[in-house]
Amino acid sequence: MPRVMATKKKTKRKTAKKKAVKRKTAKKPVNVFAGIERINNTDPEMPGRKIVNGAIDALNKHIGKKPVDSAASKKARRHLENAVKEFKWNPDQKYTTTEAKKLSGMVDQFCRDSANSVGQVRTALAFKDRVEKANKAKKGKPLDWSADDLYEVVTKIPGIVKDGVPTQKELEAKIEKATKAGRKFVKKTYRLTKSFFNAGKDPRTDLVQKKGRNYIPRPKSAIKEALHKGDSVR
Repeated sequence: MPRVMATKKKTKRKTAKKKAVKRKTAKKPVNVFAGIERINNTDPEMPGRKIVNGAIDALNKHIGKKPVDSAASKKARRHLENAVKEFKWNPDQKYTTTEAKKLSGMVDQFCRDSANSVGQVRTALAFKDRVEKANKAKKGKPLDWSADDLYEVVTKIPGIVKDGVPTQKELEAKIEKATKAGRKFVKKTYRLTKSFFNAGKDPRTDLVQKKGRNYIPRPKSAIKEALHKGDSVR
C-alpha cells in the first residue's frame, strides 16, 4: 500500500510539472492595438538630428526675444535647417518590418472581435493601409521629390494650398505668373513641377494629396515640419 501511494504521488508531481511547463511555453496573446500604437509612435534613433533640432529650437527662443544679433541668428538658423536635411530617413521603413506585416494581417480580426471603439478601428485600418502601401512602394522604384521644392512652391504661390492644380501645365503657368509678379524661384520650373506631382503620387507621404482632379499641398507649416524632422527627400 505505501508503494502504491508513493507511485500516485510521483505521477501527480510529473503531471503538475508538465502543466507548469505548458503554462510557461504557452504563447501570450498578442495585443494588436498596443503593437500598432508602438510602431506608429516609433521614430528612428538619430542623435545627431536631435542635436541640430535642439540648436534650432534654442535659436528660435533666442530670436523671439528680439536680441541685437537677431539678423545673424536668423542666418545661423537657416544654415542649421539645411544641416537637418543631411539626416535622411524613410518614415515608412518601420511599416516594412516583419512585426508590422504580422500585425497588419491581424487587423481584420481585431476590428471584428476586439476593438473597443470606432477610433481603434480607424487607427487599425489606417495602419493596415500604411503597411500595404509601404511594402508595395518598397518593391517599386522610389519617386523623386523633395520637401524643399514643395516648400518653395507653397511659399511663392500661397493660393495653391487652397485650390491645388490638376496638371503640370497649370502649375507651370502659376510659377510663370508668380515670377512675373516679382517672386524669385531658386529651383528650375521642371524640377518644382516634377517634385510636386511625384509627391502627390507617392503613397509614402501626404505632403501633396490628390482630391478629385486636383493635387493639393499641405500648408507651409506642415512641409516645414517635415523638413525639420528630416522627412524631406525620396
